[in-house]
Amino acid sequence: MSAMFFVGAAFLIPVALMAQRLEEPRSRAEEHAPPLRLLARDPGLLALFATTFLVGCGEGVYLAYSGIFMDTLGGGELLVGAIFGLSAICELPTMPLSGRLARRIGKAQVLWLSYLVMALSYFGYALTRAPVVLLAFAMLKGVGFGLYGGIYVSLADERVPEVWSSTTQSILAGLSFGLAPLLSIPLLGWLSDVLGIAEIFWVAGALEFLAVLVMGAALLRRAFDTAPLLPSRAVD
Repeated sequence: MSAMFFVGAAFLIPVALMAQRLEEPRSRAEEHAPPLRLLARDPGLLALFATTFLVGCGEGVYLAYSGIFMDTLGGGELLVGAIFGLSAICELPTMPLSGRLARRIGKAQVLWLSYLVMALSYFGYALTRAPVVLLAFAMLKGVGFGLYGGIYVSLADERVPEVWSSTTQSILAGLSFGLAPLLSIPLLGWLSDVLGIAEIFWVAGALEFLAVLVMGAALLRRAFDTAPLLPSRAVD
């Protein structure tokens, strides 16, 4: 198993080299950022922050415990790898589809749909007792994440001035890949010891469904119709 870490490291070398060819934006030192607290004036952005945190909690559980769950079902190492491989394969065609779908129904609506798909996949996990069925729900999870992956970044970026763009993205990344798994993985690991590993996916699904409700409420309040931090610009 240790060989796969060498392979993973080898794949990072060309990525690092290609990253050196990325263009740096011109310095905008003359532009001063307004106080960060003004971000709270945008209810749509706050809804995005909240749902990104909830999705990150579910994603942390999925990454940490899917393989363990597959192993407890008797799937073996091949199917443990297949969970993430097949899920990623399903993400690839869904990501460009999410952009086309966003142009038709709106980015926030696509996010709502992605939360719902991922919630259903986690509930499916909780009900599954067969390795092959677990693979099917992992693929459904990949579809949901494919709808989600690029859209939440784009939606946040279009709602703030350029001077706030990197800060807003840092907040989203910190919530999704930092704070959310930091809290959810240990807590649900303890819960899996108490109740069983299948039960933690009910919790992951509930958190994802809470994101559905939060985003749904924001859509009903038309929180994404305008961008209050960009008063001269309406958001489609």
